[in-house]
Amino acid sequence: MNTSIFERHTFLSTFVLGFYIFLNTVGLNSTMFQRFASVSTVQTAVRLNVFFLFGMAGLWIIFFLSGLVAYASYADCDPLTAGLIQKPDQIIPFLVTDRLSRFSGLVGIFVAAVYSGVLRCVYVCVCVSEREREREREREREREREIGATSPAILTKHTHTPS
Repeated sequence: MNTSIFERHTFLSTFVLGFYIFLNTVGLNSTMFQRFASVSTVQTAVRLNVFFLFGMAGLWIIFFLSGLVAYASYADCDPLTAGLIQKPDQIIPFLVTDRLSRFSGLVGIFVAAVYSGVLRCVYVCVCVSEREREREREREREREREIGATSPAILTKHTHTPS
């Protein structure tokens, strides 16, 4: 096992980074906090968290296996150096179109799934930011009500008559 810190992707660096991303997603993300805060009991929140952890672990296993499949499929010919793709992150879409194009409609389902995932992510981000803006507006209205209730009336119009 390569433990060099100068290597970009090693098993150890991927595992450590994956742990911190996982910790951020489960424990520090405002979206996850809102999901857990919206349930009625702590036991339900714990069950949701365990379910989410198993789901995320399953996704990570699928990600690693898809990388292994891509590596095994193109061990003899690198599509990047052959000029078939321009960037390394295009390898999985290229793998799907290259190997699964003989099955009618499967590439379209893959593209639709990727597009759906992107739209879902954008939707969640927009909803969370809009919810935060609405909370900030509500806090501002509350502050204005508190200031108006505690301070004396301030004259907003002043007429000056020349003497």
